[in-house]
Formats: sequence, C-alpha cells, structure tokens
Amino acid sequence: MKKVFILVVCVVMGVSAFAQKEEKKAIKQVFDTYVKSAKARQADEAIKCLSKSTIDYYSELLTLCKADSATLISRPSFDVVMTLAIKTRTDASVLCAMKSGEDLLRHALQEGMVSANKQSFGDAVINGDTAIVTDNNSAYQFVKENAAWKFDIYYSMSQLSTKFDSVIQEYKVTKPDFCVAMVVRMFGSGILQQNSKKVWTSVCEY
Repeated sequence: MKKVFILVVCVVMGVSAFAQKEEKKAIKQVFDTYVKSAKARQADEAIKCLSKSTIDYYSELLTLCKADSATLISRPSFDVVMTLAIKTRTDASVLCAMKSGEDLLRHALQEGMVSANKQSFGDAVINGDTAIVTDNNSAYQFVKENAAWKFDIYYSMSQLSTKFDSVIQEYKVTKPDFCVAMVVRMFGSGILQQNSKKVWTSVCEY
C-alpha cells in the first residue's frame, strides 16, 4: 500500500510539473505575440493579448482626455502624464470621436504610441490565475481570463504611478509642473508649445 501511495504522489507531482511547464509556455507565447503585433502595429492582434484591466484603463484615459482641468489634475500623476501625452499627440477631433478604451488603445497601437520594446523574459512565478515575470528591475504581470493568459500592462502602469507620486513628494514639486516635465522628457521640448494652453482643457472644447 505504501508503494502505491508513493507512486500516486510521484504521478501527481509529475502531472503538476508538466501543467506548470505548459502554463509558462502559454505565458511566454502571449507575451511574444503581443510584442510582435505591437511592433507591426497590428492593433487588433495586440489587443487580443491584453487583460481587461488594461483595456479598462484606456477607457479611463479617454474619459480624462474629455474631462475638465480640475478633474484631470485630481487624478494620480501617472494618469495625468499619460493623458497629456495622448492629447499632445492625437488630434482633438479624433479623440472626441472615440467611444471606448479599446478605440483609444487601437489608435495608440496603430500610431506606435504603446511601447513594444522586448525585454529579456525570466521565469514566470504562477499563483493561481496570476503570474509574475521579473526582468531585471521590472516585473510583468499576466492574468488568466476565460482560460487564456493575458498580458496585464496595467500592473506595470500602477507601479509607475506609485513611483511618480513618490518623486513629487520627495522633491516637493507641483503636480502640473512635474507632469509637463515628464511629457517634455518623453517627447521633447516642442511637444507642448502649440498646445500649452489647451492641453489642460477637454479635447472636446478645442
């Protein structure tokens, strides 16, 4: 009986190890597919690889593009930087015509506004329907939705948001000044010159 029990345990452990290996393979595949699709600006294929929380976040950004200055500046600094970056690189009429976060995300991917730089891909640590992949000082999250792994870019964005807010507190700068400085750092000093007054207002008021 003891030998049978040991055999059963070994079989279960073997099946579990195989399942983990297949899950990690699926995670790596969805990451590679996203990077390949984003680089090729194949927006619809890239969006299929992304989590619901990522798409929902772009819905929030679209709402902020259409919001007044008071609403915009009340949000975390990372959200403000993302919104300003989108508004300065996208025609107001295009943004006003968008109806969903998926519309905005598709546009951002087609215009090359979403980073698709492939980093080294470490081992995935899986915990139920969530997996974390660490790459140097960065961590990527993947979530399982409807039995399929999705790349959760929102996780990385939320980490950056915390860092941004910490910098503002540490250096005692105003949120508007910090956010504008970050956009300039990302895209150059000329990016806000033409829209310096409009950038804080709703795009639908342009």
